Amino acid sequence: AKTWLRYQNMADIQEVWETAPISDISSGQIALFLLWLGTVILDVYKTTTSNPKPASPEEGDGGGTKPKASIQKQALRSASVLGAFLMVFWLLDGRQVLPIQQKSYSRDVFIFILLAIACVSAQTIKTSKRPGILSREQTDEWKGWMQIVFLLYHYFAAKEIYNLIRMLIAAYVWMTGFGNFTYFLKTKDYSVWRVLKMLFRLNFLVVMILVTMNTDYMLYYICPMHTLWFLTVYAMMAIAPSLNESVSGVCTKFAVYAVIIFIIWDIPAVGDVVWLPFKWLLQEKGSLHEWTFRSGLDHWATFAGMVYAYVHPFLSEYVKKVEESGSTAANIFKGVILLPMILVLLWWYNGVFTLGKFDYNKVHTYYSWMPILIYIYIRNMSCHSRSWHSGLLEQAGKITLETYLCQYHIWMARHNESHVAAILTIIPGYPLVNFFFSTVAYVLISQQLFNITNVLSEYLLPKVKNGDWSVIKTRVKYPLGAFATSFAIVFIARLAIFPAGV
Repeated sequence: AKTWLRYQNMADIQEVWETAPISDISSGQIALFLLWLGTVILDVYKTTTSNPKPASPEEGDGGGTKPKASIQKQALRSASVLGAFLMVFWLLDGRQVLPIQQKSYSRDVFIFILLAIACVSAQTIKTSKRPGILSREQTDEWKGWMQIVFLLYHYFAAKEIYNLIRMLIAAYVWMTGFGNFTYFLKTKDYSVWRVLKMLFRLNFLVVMILVTMNTDYMLYYICPMHTLWFLTVYAMMAIAPSLNESVSGVCTKFAVYAVIIFIIWDIPAVGDVVWLPFKWLLQEKGSLHEWTFRSGLDHWATFAGMVYAYVHPFLSEYVKKVEESGSTAANIFKGVILLPMILVLLWWYNGVFTLGKFDYNKVHTYYSWMPILIYIYIRNMSCHSRSWHSGLLEQAGKITLETYLCQYHIWMARHNESHVAAILTIIPGYPLVNFFFSTVAYVLISQQLFNITNVLSEYLLPKVKNGDWSVIKTRVKYPLGAFATSFAIVFIARLAIFPAGV
């Protein structure tokens, strides 16, 4: 009875708020809607008029099955489906056709959900194909469990774990430095195509959403933040690439990078001047405060990730040799290293992590690397511990960008002018049941948007061969030209009809 009463009270606390549909429609929204309609019509026409030939055994699976659709058809269908999802975003959070309600937090429910997810994740453990330290499967798993905690923090307004969330975001930024530095060091691929592929991955979906919702880029601050840190890693590695071949050259680059980071973020007022030319892009409600605050919180994390990435190959090789020796002394040595790490972690927890929100924000960036390295060490302490990963968490880690963006408009909702301040309500009065069904829909849509982004990236930005950009230019100019033309027509028409309202 007490348990039932607790959940009944939780439902009572989640007050249903009055929705506030946005009636203003921008020219960009209308232009994008018209472009989507044209895409749907073209998709339907291509589907109904095409008469594909039966696949030969070489094209199919050996049994003359239906051939795989061409990349053009896949892209057209993906664009049509993308537009439909964006329409759902606008209806749910723009027009707010469903009720919204106040968030409520119960530590008991929060921990219960995390434990349930952990149990399910444990059932999906599988052997890693590349069981090295910080393998791709492992980093995706790492991103996955962090993203789940981050999203639940937002959904339930679990303000008491704010400092933990700051640590998780720092780990994301750290991995931006680690992953991109490792890629450039290994492949030496500093091509414009590589940059465009990364920028497309980080920004394509957010641009589509902000045009649809008529919102600021900085509302989705993770996207500009990761874009910035990727570009800094690229600049460090692509400028004077011959220096990347020697320890002294890389250390020189690290020193220059550190000085630039220090000047911009650790000397007061310098950042305000640096970012002023980009105010049109990075402002939120006419101010750069949110950008300087968000980017400054983790401004040393990417640097720390790159430094570790540089020593990572040597560390991995050393660990491999130690483990291949099979000696008891090697295992004892691992334990000896763990002891001071535990002491450092305890010091960090008591001296840094338990500080109040505002005091913690001031020192967070200077200490966040400590628990990150300790986590990596414990997670990879033995051959066995790094030979497995959770398939569920790995998959969650692959769609972190999509789940981050979708939470704003189809899982949570706007309350007046405050975004993600309310919960989208499918089943009023049953908060946990509502959480279950809305989460299922939210995750499925996020997965589909991940797939769509990959298809469109493959179509619009195919691999450049022999410096020939003609295919990319052709494929990019038509959608951009169609949108620009549609926007111009809509803008001029509105200006003629409503000269004071455009």
